[in-house]
Amino acid sequence: MPRLKDEVLLLTDQQREEFETKGFIRIQAFAADEARAMEDAMWTFLQTIHGIDREDRSTWAHIYPSGLQPHKNHPVFDPINSPELLATIDELMGKGKWEPPPHWGQFLVTFPETGRVWDVPYEWHTDYGFTESGDKLFGLLALIYVSDVPERSGGTGVISGSHHLVKQYVRTQNKQALGKMKRVRKALRSVNPWMTELNTEGEPLERIERFMNQDTECSGIPLRVVDLSGSPGDIILGHPWLLHSSSHNCGKLPRMMRVQRLQAVGQ
Repeated sequence: MPRLKDEVLLLTDQQREEFETKGFIRIQAFAADEARAMEDAMWTFLQTIHGIDREDRSTWAHIYPSGLQPHKNHPVFDPINSPELLATIDELMGKGKWEPPPHWGQFLVTFPETGRVWDVPYEWHTDYGFTESGDKLFGLLALIYVSDVPERSGGTGVISGSHHLVKQYVRTQNKQALGKMKRVRKALRSVNPWMTELNTEGEPLERIERFMNQDTECSGIPLRVVDLSGSPGDIILGHPWLLHSSSHNCGKLPRMMRVQRLQAVGQ
């Protein structure tokens, strides 16, 4: 991403094309040392709330520890609200066209599951409704990496290109039907044979080969599952209709992230 004279980062043509085609882009939004301070703070919160000791793996019994939300506005997280991030959102949604959030979202913490074999996720969804036309960007999903998240370590899975699939579906439905979010989510899981197979139980290695190692074109849309790994300070910005899913942490360390759902003004 090239720097302007005031050191604010803007998107390249390649990144714009990537967002349009795949439905997501990655930016380095804040410094790694700032992310490490956030990670240290989260370990302190986990120690206080759950007795989870960073140095004692025998205390890592909570796979999905909760209770961190009271700390969502802790000043250690202020660097997330960086000029780089704000300028990128302005580029995608338009300056003054989105609502600044009161904080940078819920905490996503997943501890390793010993002995589990990693598999392509099954439950795919969006966090946004379907009554928009999709002609303009009405939201953004921000995935914020506080810790290092290698592949197969609990990072969010996404279906590259799936926002176009959702747009196609929305254009075939009436407004009343689209207002039933649970129904639409269910329908999208079997909107074509590839999606039906993706949401059907199978052998893990075969599913990885089928859904992650090759694009499959459905109704002219190339689709592929991507396991979103990341480094401290990364933020992935996704289209609101990008289908995604949680995944199991089969790595060695906990996944520590935050997620925020941005909205266009008036949404």
